[in-house]
Amino acid sequence: MQKMNKTKTIVLITLLSILCIILIGLMIAFISGVIPIWSFNIDNNKVSKHLAYEKVYDSKIQSIDIDIMLGNIEVLPSSDDNIHLSIYSDYELYEVSDTSSSLGVSFQEEEGFHFNFSKVGDKIEIYIPEDSDILFDISVDKGDVEVGNFLNSSFDITADMGDVDVDGGKFIDVNSDMGDIFIGKV
Repeated sequence: MQKMNKTKTIVLITLLSILCIILIGLMIAFISGVIPIWSFNIDNNKVSKHLAYEKVYDSKIQSIDIDIMLGNIEVLPSSDDNIHLSIYSDYELYEVSDTSSSLGVSFQEEEGFHFNFSKVGDKIEIYIPEDSDILFDISVDKGDVEVGNFLNSSFDITADMGDVDVDGGKFIDVNSDMGDIFIGKV
């Protein structure tokens, strides 16, 4: 009777070990994308192509404050003397506030508890004249920040997860938890 229990125990342990190995193999295959049943694109850099907001401002703006949770920010040279703001988003969760001397863009999260495995992030493009003297305060939770060469403007950039690329500025302060930082002329 005792020999029978040992045999059953060994067979049961062997079957459970094989089952665990198969399950671990399937989990690795799902996460790596070998078996495309469910996509785990947590580190996806896709941004929306839907133009949700666009406005042109005069060059009297002295400060620009941007706060975005998931998406990329680009500050590029303008082809004229105006400031151009374009927001690409699939959701209407942004708020733009402007006065005669400041411009603010912030994104709000939907209320309630949820997990965000969004496949598409937002994108903010700001085009400013190259000789502008503007104070930028840029904050992004997950996304890249790209800034052109603006030697008269100052940049205070906080990026939790993402790359920061600044070609030039009068004053540059960058705080980043994870990501590459490139700074050109200061």
